[in-house]
Amino acid sequence: MSGEQKTPVVFTGRTGEYFGIWIVNLLLSILTLGIYSAWAKVRRKKYFYQHTFIDGVAFDYHASPVAILKGRFLAFGLFVLYSISAEISPVLSGVFIIAFIIFLPWIIVRSLTFNARNSSYRGLRFDFKGRLWDAVLYYILLPILMVLTLGLLYPFISQRRNRFLAEGHRFGRSPFTAGFKVKDFYFAYLKALLLLVGLLLAAGLSIGLLNVNKTDAWARESMQQAIVPLIFIYLLILTICGAFLRARLLNLVWNGTRVEHVGFSANLRSRDLVWLYATNLLLIVLSLGLLTPWAQIRTMRYHAERLSLVGETDFAHFVGEKKAEVKAAGEEIGEMFDVELALG
Repeated sequence: MSGEQKTPVVFTGRTGEYFGIWIVNLLLSILTLGIYSAWAKVRRKKYFYQHTFIDGVAFDYHASPVAILKGRFLAFGLFVLYSISAEISPVLSGVFIIAFIIFLPWIIVRSLTFNARNSSYRGLRFDFKGRLWDAVLYYILLPILMVLTLGLLYPFISQRRNRFLAEGHRFGRSPFTAGFKVKDFYFAYLKALLLLVGLLLAAGLSIGLLNVNKTDAWARESMQQAIVPLIFIYLLILTICGAFLRARLLNLVWNGTRVEHVGFSANLRSRDLVWLYATNLLLIVLSLGLLTPWAQIRTMRYHAERLSLVGETDFAHFVGEKKAEVKAAGEEIGEMFDVELALG
């Protein structure tokens, strides 16, 4: 694949331009008590889609804000009912949780279908055809078995979920295929675990050496004063390990995904992601959130710069068909209850 033609993904978004959209979205969402947030979501997605180019042509996003608003009303209503049930009876609250778990696969499939069918490139819509049973297997049944294996099954589940996401998508009528292997996921998670253990041991050893030949009272007082620095060190270690793992998984998934004659090439670097995530978080906190648009643009630009298409980018033979409209309820319920579909 290294000798084939490569076509880079180009992101042209600018912080100053996007900041205007972001601040208007924020203010109008607050003034309308959240009603405008549906329009804000469409404006935000359109901006990122329409500033992402392949071979000189941008993507587009077509979702209706009204459809998203209806979905949000339904999701918010369910959330209110759950909150009330938790105050009334633990049993009723448990019934809501069980019902949510039962409907979770449906929520996932509907969310993915909604987003895919409202995304397009060169006028051709994407689609998602993942099976409901696969969502049940990978998001409910296998996680139950994972508990019984003390977590050893998790890399396998991660590989299967990402394969489900990749192979479920279509570009027009053309299906995506996934060639990434389970063993590669196990290696990625094992390396991340070894890195985590090594960094924790190094941090613990350093703290221990600092307290050598010190009295117990002095050590206790020092530990109390060091609580904040220790929390910072712990979060830094998690950030480093999380960035390491995310870079490995993104590279695995993209490099193993194809759609007909077109493949992908990703070369994200762990150290880049560590710097990106750490500085983004620090500057967002110091600016009281005002640098959020800058962080989002910066993150998107980095991911685009590290991704390219491999092969002859002749899109003329890709064909599509009219898709039935999908309601946004599944996506908004998943968003309300923080359903995670990303890598991991």
